[in-house]
Amino acid sequence: MKNVAWVLIGVIGLAGCRKAPALHVTAASPVALSGGWTPGQSRDGSVTLAVAPGWRVGVDKADNLLSALGSAGGDSSSDPNGSALSADLQRMAADSDRRSQEMEQKELASLEKRGIVIQVINGSRPTIGEDRTKYYVVRHHLSGNVGWAEATDAERRHYAYPPKPEEVKLPIGKAYRFFADDKLRDGSDRHQISYVVIDGEYTYTLRFLTQEDAQTISSIADPVAQSWRIHPTKPL
Repeated sequence: MKNVAWVLIGVIGLAGCRKAPALHVTAASPVALSGGWTPGQSRDGSVTLAVAPGWRVGVDKADNLLSALGSAGGDSSSDPNGSALSADLQRMAADSDRRSQEMEQKELASLEKRGIVIQVINGSRPTIGEDRTKYYVVRHHLSGNVGWAEATDAERRHYAYPPKPEEVKLPIGKAYRFFADDKLRDGSDRHQISYVVIDGEYTYTLRFLTQEDAQTISSIADPVAQSWRIHPTKPL
């Protein structure tokens, strides 16, 4: 009887340690883009998605100095020092652009450390004191295969008033979609939409954020989600 008991304990223990079946995204062909939409890809090639017209992949960076100065150089044909001034402006603009690119690379590296593999920002300037309108994909690695309860509970924590997620079907497979309007401490509104998918031990979340008109993100969220592709690769 003792042997039988130990066998039963062993079976129960193995059952308890058995990993849950892995859930994975599925492969899908790239979506055809038109009307000003362009393709966007993460630096490690693991994520691709469509970039809406008027949006761009990257982070905020300083404006090109030459654009900021505008026509400060004037007409060099009527100024004996015009060519020298123009050369100085070009050198200043090139130096500004170099520093801007360096800053952008540092910002991208900082985002990747937080799990954000690709970010797309709106081209319009935000209202002073508000965050820029954007959408991005964040990847999280968890120990063991991820289940839907764990994945959706994690995303709820990004909402002040957690909404009930809606199950949706994307070309890459099953996902859960969240949408909510949150009131921030300063009284302003934040509109947020997110899609969560699972790939083995990873969760991928496509998240849209704006403090402007909710239509800014609601009008593009579904087309972007439909274009979203996740490719097997070694994470950063």
